[in-house]
Amino acid sequence: MSNFISSEHSDKPFLRYDLLFEEGLKFAQQYSGKIWTDYNYHDPGVTFLEYLCYAITDLGYRTDFPIEDIFLFGSDDFDSIKQNLLFGPAALFNSSPTTPNDFRKLIIDRVKRVANAWVIPISDNKMGVSGLFEIFIECSDDLSDLELKFLKQEVAGVFHANRLIGHDLAEIYILRKVYLSIKGDVTMESDALGELVMAKIYANLDSYINPQVELHDPIKLWKEKGYKPEEVFTGPLPKFGFIFENDLSPKVEAVYLSRIKELILDVEGVREIKNLQLFKNELPVFDNFVHFNKTEFPKIQYLDDLTETFKTEIRLLKNNVAYEVDGIITKQLIASEVLSSSKFYHEELRYEEKLPKGRFSLESLQKHFPIHNELPEFFGLGKNGVSGNANKETQASAMQLSAYLYFFEQIMASYLTQLASLRRLFSVNTITDTYFNQLPADIPTLSAILDDRENFQNKLDDCSRLNDDYIDRRNRLLNHLMARFGETIDEGSLKKMSRGNTLDVAEEIDLGLIQTKINFLNAIVELGKNKAKGFDLKSELFWDSENISGLEKRIALSLNFKDYTRRYLSAPLLRYFDLGSAKKSQGPWELVTIDTDRKKVQAYKLPNDEYQNLSVHFYGSGIKFIRELFELATNEKSIYHLTSADKSYHYLMMQQRQSEFPFVVYLAESEQECVEAKLKIMAQFGALDQESEGFHMIEHVLLRPLEPVSFLFSFLDFDGEIFIEGIYPGELKVQKTLGEDLIYYGIENDNYSIVEVENAQTYNVVIYNPEHEPVARLVKEFSSKPGAKQGIAEAVEFFKKLASKELELDSVLEVNHAGGTGQGFPSDFQFSSALSFLFPDWPSRFQKADFVKFIKNLISENSMAHHAVNLYFLNLGELARFEELYHQWLFHKNQENSDLKKTDVLSLQIIQLLNGLDKMD
Repeated sequence: MSNFISSEHSDKPFLRYDLLFEEGLKFAQQYSGKIWTDYNYHDPGVTFLEYLCYAITDLGYRTDFPIEDIFLFGSDDFDSIKQNLLFGPAALFNSSPTTPNDFRKLIIDRVKRVANAWVIPISDNKMGVSGLFEIFIECSDDLSDLELKFLKQEVAGVFHANRLIGHDLAEIYILRKVYLSIKGDVTMESDALGELVMAKIYANLDSYINPQVELHDPIKLWKEKGYKPEEVFTGPLPKFGFIFENDLSPKVEAVYLSRIKELILDVEGVREIKNLQLFKNELPVFDNFVHFNKTEFPKIQYLDDLTETFKTEIRLLKNNVAYEVDGIITKQLIASEVLSSSKFYHEELRYEEKLPKGRFSLESLQKHFPIHNELPEFFGLGKNGVSGNANKETQASAMQLSAYLYFFEQIMASYLTQLASLRRLFSVNTITDTYFNQLPADIPTLSAILDDRENFQNKLDDCSRLNDDYIDRRNRLLNHLMARFGETIDEGSLKKMSRGNTLDVAEEIDLGLIQTKINFLNAIVELGKNKAKGFDLKSELFWDSENISGLEKRIALSLNFKDYTRRYLSAPLLRYFDLGSAKKSQGPWELVTIDTDRKKVQAYKLPNDEYQNLSVHFYGSGIKFIRELFELATNEKSIYHLTSADKSYHYLMMQQRQSEFPFVVYLAESEQECVEAKLKIMAQFGALDQESEGFHMIEHVLLRPLEPVSFLFSFLDFDGEIFIEGIYPGELKVQKTLGEDLIYYGIENDNYSIVEVENAQTYNVVIYNPEHEPVARLVKEFSSKPGAKQGIAEAVEFFKKLASKELELDSVLEVNHAGGTGQGFPSDFQFSSALSFLFPDWPSRFQKADFVKFIKNLISENSMAHHAVNLYFLNLGELARFEELYHQWLFHKNQENSDLKKTDVLSLQIIQLLNGLDKMD
């Protein structure tokens, strides 16, 4: 069968040669009917129309290729997945964990020695703080203390690397195994196999008492078992296996004997149960249930601890005769039953995002086949050209016809290049044009028509640019890409609050907006996946790094910040004013009259030699002046030029809002030097302006006090002063018990010891319990041993009066708060569901009236609905103090075994700083 383009039944006009030809004839007749009346096939004009229609169907045919042919997936080095944002479901549907079950899945999947995990929100925090979690871990193996320590660190690391904004980890508990065993008589059916019945009994009990989690291959679930990709790629992306939500059972808090009985009776072959009894750690349970505290988990016991052989107290009866169970077979059958419902994959999954390959190469897609080469030879336009015997008139006619047809050839050749460049148009690459051209290089007469191909190509591209509204088209194409992900950027507000303050700024603003969209799109998957994710508290990179929350990155990219890393925002400005010319200038400013070529002007000015070597100076000082200086120095209109009346001096002038007179920024002998100085000022402050843009986000929950609450008991003497006090603070009940117990061994002289204070020549008296552990001490220090012995005698007498009830215990025993849990923290500070954003107040666009409203709306749209948001704008001094404190606080929070007291002090200082700032309404 010959190859051809079938168009008879096509519903697309551009593939219907007959319709195109008919339409072409109608236009020819309409516009040339008076001068051209022959429209038959032998007419050359009709011949050209035929070939044009044929060429158009070729263009239409290529346009109608499948998308993989046009974008040529995998046919060259162009990465369509990243550049055209054609991500697969594994990349698009997953997200950082947002629910407790998401965190459960993540920990079970990522931490190899975790058999099960429970992530439980704390609802009864003593300070009423919400957003805290406890994690309970069931280990898959028996681990040593050192292994358990590293396991807890690994689990904490997984949590912190994926935690939600406004949430934190309170504690990790490694669950202690509690063995359960049962005893009783089980009557079987006469045809039942005892080993199989016993195996199913223990498999059922194991599933009830200690349910395990099954891991699945998400790729197989999707491609082989009919699950939708959004079902198996929801939540955190599995590393070793997908976990179904229904498989995550609640933590077992109690096991009921009645339920055990039901499970045994459900086993095929079991007729009845008698004398059923439950044991906990080999001790009989007399209630109908066994309760477990929050640090325990149950495990059904059927193996001997030492020999690992099958062991049971269940007696099987068949026809009233005891059935001897084969332990080896039963153990194998139990293992088979348990493994069939609990499979663990510890081979890392691979997610290969592959796109279908196109059938062509880029060159073949855009290759143009000229009409010249298809026309009959007598036209003289093909490869053989005009006969060498032809006269000059014939040769000229052929060249004229070639030039005429070149118009159509060029349109079609450029069309094909445009088609082949679609993947560049719909990409996040930086491109400078949205229209593309190629020369129809296969025209035999091209070198005769174009004497300079390169120059013509350049002119052709220039012509395209004249009709290419690049900014509009590029913006619309990027908007399309953003719309695929349900994202948008507020173009109007960004333009209004742009950095640009130069006179010719419209194009600069538009190009900045395009770059904002490109940066946003390059991070589109991460921004969607980590929208609610907080920064990693325990990462080694906590400063001068991109370890920030998803919300912070989204806001920074939406505002087109040059740098969104966590860093010292105040540093660039502090460096400038420490090292720059402003600090070196200490000369006296004087109010002088300058005779300019226009009029006399009064201005503040330094001596002339201060302005040498392009040295610029600013009249003003203080924090407020710095803020105003950014507004002035980045605005081209605020720095203006004056010339002295005698033309010998040129001045750069600037005026503050609160000053009656301007000041001389720079003085030179030529206008060009002033131009250079102005450019220098605007460049320096423009760079400082961009470097200073950024913000810090504080999650209030992370500022909560961490030091555990502690109490200390003490005894008062007859004058109401503290006489004896405990040595080690602890829990309230423990301290009260220690004080009460002290009465019984405080009456014995042998429980006292005199200790010399090193390098002080004084003595302390310490009281010990019967285990010879120090428990309390006399508050008074003694200058001699006899004095200390007298103190012991007084203490013994004191406790004897307490023991004989001569002295009431409640009147002398006190248990007082010793530290921790919010001591000194303001009671009205909102720790739960609250965020504070701190911005510098000096960058030029941060000073615009609409910025605060815009940023509040942006944060509100992207943060969780239940989060309260506080917005602050800090001057240079305030921000520098905060950043130094914030850096120290992050350092201490980052440490594995941090000093909780020091961390709490820093948290309190940050809270006090925030309370002292003016919050934006």
